[in-house]
Amino acid sequence: MEGLDFNSSLLNENQHQQTPTVSWLIKNPSTPSTSRPLFERYSTVLFTPDTEGDLIFNGLAGTENHSLNSQGIQIDSSYILNDQHTIRFGLSATLSEQDANDPLLVFPADSAATKPTAPNHHPAGDYKAAGSTDSTSG
Repeated sequence: MEGLDFNSSLLNENQHQQTPTVSWLIKNPSTPSTSRPLFERYSTVLFTPDTEGDLIFNGLAGTENHSLNSQGIQIDSSYILNDQHTIRFGLSATLSEQDANDPLLVFPADSAATKPTAPNHHPAGDYKAAGSTDSTSG
């Protein structure tokens, strides 16, 4: 893109990430050799690009907004048979749910190498469309 004057030291991209974890330990006094901890974790990542700079230098700019929510339980138990033998067993179960929202802005391209005027917006998950703007090609 001739005639474009953009100072790359002025790029302003940001990423915010959080991963708080909460856990609970459930113990039954009548069975001291068994523990049942529960846990929950919620993680988020938000990346915001410098839209103009990313379009100029990379030809695309995309916001990344991801979250992951997980809950689970672990059960650990033991049973002493005698002084030489102990039976131990455990169980772990986790349920996770992920969400991603990643819209893209891309400069249009065609076989004639026409100079782009404005970026095209592609909603989250529409990556096939983001790679091609010519709807007549097979």
